[in-house]
Amino acid sequence: MMETVACCELCGGTDFSTLLTAKDRLHGIEGEFHVVKCEDCGLVFVNPRPDQEEIKRFYPSEYGPHAQRPGPSHAHRLSPLRRRIYSLFYDYPPRDGRNRVVSRTLFLPFKWVAGRNVIPFRGSGKILDIGAGSGSFLASMKALGWDPYGVDISSEAVERARSLGLTMFHGEVGDVPFPEAFFDVITLRAVLEHVHHPVNSLREVYRILKAQGVVYIVVPNIASLNFRIFGRFWYALEAPRHLYAYSPRVMRRLAKKAGFKILSERFRSSTLGLRASLQYWHDERKGVRGEDPFMSSRGVRWAGRIWRVVTDVLHLGDTVEYRLVKEARNSSEGRLDLVNDSAAPRSRPGL
Repeated sequence: MMETVACCELCGGTDFSTLLTAKDRLHGIEGEFHVVKCEDCGLVFVNPRPDQEEIKRFYPSEYGPHAQRPGPSHAHRLSPLRRRIYSLFYDYPPRDGRNRVVSRTLFLPFKWVAGRNVIPFRGSGKILDIGAGSGSFLASMKALGWDPYGVDISSEAVERARSLGLTMFHGEVGDVPFPEAFFDVITLRAVLEHVHHPVNSLREVYRILKAQGVVYIVVPNIASLNFRIFGRFWYALEAPRHLYAYSPRVMRRLAKKAGFKILSERFRSSTLGLRASLQYWHDERKGVRGEDPFMSSRGVRWAGRIWRVVTDVLHLGDTVEYRLVKEARNSSEGRLDLVNDSAAPRSRPGL
């Protein structure tokens, strides 16, 4: 059934304004949903929303992350260059015992291409992927030397991941009795917008993360230029599966409330933002569903690439990636600043 949110998850406010009315444009499941904004803190969310039982109806068997069939491990497909970059800059084995200063200098120009989105190695550390789907990412981490764990709400995806020999749990992160301070790294890639209680979820992440452990989060950006242009046709709105939509300002407040310090905030969008939003606009205008060949044309694809770069540079891209560190609550004195951590790599593998 539908449930009404009486007070804001983030600040407890009760003054909401309606931004728009949305529908499921990805799968076409019937229903209209009001997207509101808290006037006190700026958090955007669906209200009323499907409860935790009703929301399952909006994740059909063909839903992408749950329907994926894991292929060959990414780690097994690494090129020699990429393996060298992983070893030199992110401490992955086998480590080169020769002059690392010279090697790092020679390979530095390649780091920004071959070493993007790499999580630094922590010596067989424990990594948890929340919303792990069928386990492709975890299989890669296992092949690279990590001790991986995963959680997902799809029982079918969990079974597929277990067939790869992965440690997987069915449900949400709060449903699994993980020990305190158990994980070195936790990832939430396109997950936080789906959960009913993001503050509680992040607090549970804080509890099960080791001191100085790192969390990698990827969320759509409701303050993006594409949302301002397309509104209800914005592809990342994806109501009602996306119960929440975050701006960078709101994400900083959410991280602070859960006890984390933000190490980096990066705008990393895809070409899909422009093309898919145009497609949704086209579908409603023409009264049809299905990809128009024009939207897949070379010209539109190139326009999407250029648009992605421009919007990310302006900090108006569709997607933002965060790297958080667990901070002792009694030492922060309520402060949580965006810090410059230039000594640590500012990107994360396969995120």
